[in-house]
Amino acid sequence: VRRRRQDDPSIPGCSFYETFNLSGREEVLPVGIYNLLLHANIVVYSYYYMLDPKVATYVSNDFPKNTVVIFDEAHNIDNVCIESMSCVISRRALDRCNQGIEKLVSRVAEVKQNDAARLQQEYNRLVQGLREANAARETDTVLANPTVPGSLRSADSFISFLRRLLEYVKLRLRVAHVVHETPVAFLKDCLEKVCIDRRPLRSCAERLQSMLDTLEFADLGPFSGLTLLCNFGTLVSTYTKGFCVIIEPFDERAPTVVNPILYFHCMDASFAIRPVFERYTSVILTSGTLSPLDMYPRILNFHPVNSASLTMTLARNCICPMVGHPRLTSLFLNMAFASKLHFSLLSPWD
Repeated sequence: VRRRRQDDPSIPGCSFYETFNLSGREEVLPVGIYNLLLHANIVVYSYYYMLDPKVATYVSNDFPKNTVVIFDEAHNIDNVCIESMSCVISRRALDRCNQGIEKLVSRVAEVKQNDAARLQQEYNRLVQGLREANAARETDTVLANPTVPGSLRSADSFISFLRRLLEYVKLRLRVAHVVHETPVAFLKDCLEKVCIDRRPLRSCAERLQSMLDTLEFADLGPFSGLTLLCNFGTLVSTYTKGFCVIIEPFDERAPTVVNPILYFHCMDASFAIRPVFERYTSVILTSGTLSPLDMYPRILNFHPVNSASLTMTLARNCICPMVGHPRLTSLFLNMAFASKLHFSLLSPWD
């Protein structure tokens, strides 16, 4: 049919596969693909769709409780848990926040002039409780907060809140030495400097998403910095234990260039996977190199119902060669493909 339609455009056709291939090249999934997850018997995706609360809230929330969750090759699942609950904010990301705020201001002014009822409807939804229906269900709502504070409900008030939060983080990045503090100390200093309380911080990620949906932006790329800033505000105000805030004046990739970076680091991998254990009745972890077996229950803070170790035999003696690097031998050799471009490590991928 496709070949005939190329010669005769009047022949009816289906553009699903063309759209699917185009979306794959542009790294954007086809429209409505997430709705098909509820009709599938088996869903295969990355750990982050289940463990990262910023993604799981929109992708994995509607799976039933009797879903069997299998983390295959889970020997590095603790690293994924820690990474999904951590944030890294650089000066470049804060510059993007300024651009995002200006776009919000101009878009809000345009909507007020042409369609003010849209902002009023959003305000009414927030007053009534934007997520009352979702809060009634048992979901992985780590970033969700059903009641948005009054100081964030109007668009102008929320934009003013974003400006204050952005200026505070910029102020904290003006350091000449390494700063290490707890989330409680960070929130206390934020309250004293810019009068931002813990409660509006917990709702800022949800409020930003609501505003972006209401203003109907076609391209959300310019708001990546704001999304990162709001996610950081929600995480730092939600978790007071098991996390730390580290501010370094130099980037580890260029230790001689002043480039301050703020790290919100998770030190307990169990925070990310705990909602999965609490919601689903069957969770299975498999790995060919998971040893010893009693180590991961301690790291992830759970009590396994069944655990089994299967012996492995090789049909023949295998040769495992190690390829050395012909260049400087005083540098570390790293097998990770992700670190192949790191200047201080040698990689066999070179």
